[in-house]
Amino acid sequence: MAKVLPGDVVGSTTTHLAGPGTHVHDSKICASIIGSVSTVSASSKSGKPTLSIPRLPSRSSSQPLKLNTLPALNSTVLCRITRVQQRQASASILLVDASPTTLLPASLTHLTSTTASSEDIYFSAVLRREDVRLTEKDKIVMNESFRVGDIVRATVISLGDEKNYYISTGGNEFGVVIARSEEGNAMVPASWKEMKDAVTGRVELRKVAKPVFQYGMLRVRSGARQPATKPTEPVPRWLATIHRLPESRQLRSPTMDEVISPSEQSALQSRQREAACLRHRDAGIFLLAHTAPLHPQSVPMRKRYST
Repeated sequence: MAKVLPGDVVGSTTTHLAGPGTHVHDSKICASIIGSVSTVSASSKSGKPTLSIPRLPSRSSSQPLKLNTLPALNSTVLCRITRVQQRQASASILLVDASPTTLLPASLTHLTSTTASSEDIYFSAVLRREDVRLTEKDKIVMNESFRVGDIVRATVISLGDEKNYYISTGGNEFGVVIARSEEGNAMVPASWKEMKDAVTGRVELRKVAKPVFQYGMLRVRSGARQPATKPTEPVPRWLATIHRLPESRQLRSPTMDEVISPSEQSALQSRQREAACLRHRDAGIFLLAHTAPLHPQSVPMRKRYST
């Protein structure tokens, strides 16, 4: 028999009785749920047959699992800092990892999933000052660890109260992963507590997450350096050009009679560090993992090379 929808008329009370999954409206038997109509004959000859719509059988316990959007204890989350105060920072949880604690049966995901993207419905979280790092907790300054808009990798340490989760960045792998400088430029990690503007070179304080870096002939992940079978990325042309410069054209420090501005001096020192790494590439040092590459055309070339 064809399936019916809630509200469809399946019979009349003059000839049938309403059974499970049906209801009576204006002397008509209507469907209450989706399904197929079944007829049960009367127990006696004078009785009326019963119309019913059985419910679909539930899925077995071996049904596939899907991701749950609810953070659980020890879940790794990505969140955006929305407010920084003296003793804590507020954040909105954007993503939850795919750990076993965040899996639900596919039939239950409708209870927690959402398709809206408004900032107001993200899960709220609180990062307390004592949870920023594991050591020297009394020296932590929140404004020097996070800024509004930073994307932070953290772990859930408590389900908190009815409003907020409690998260922590205590660990090398937790902290700021994406940030912008005061000028609005993208920043790259310079150390565990500093990030550098990729354009201006200005350094700002952050609690930086340990980066996963892949470049050139080395693959650096979680602090371990292993030679790659082949380059993961092509070497930039300007870096290869610097590496092939003859010894008489190598970068050098300015002499006493050469007056340069502080910004030019900082750019020169950065270029010298990069050139030193390239000269020792065969020994296993190819490029500083936490130094943003600086294009040579962005720095005045006069007084940089000996003639």
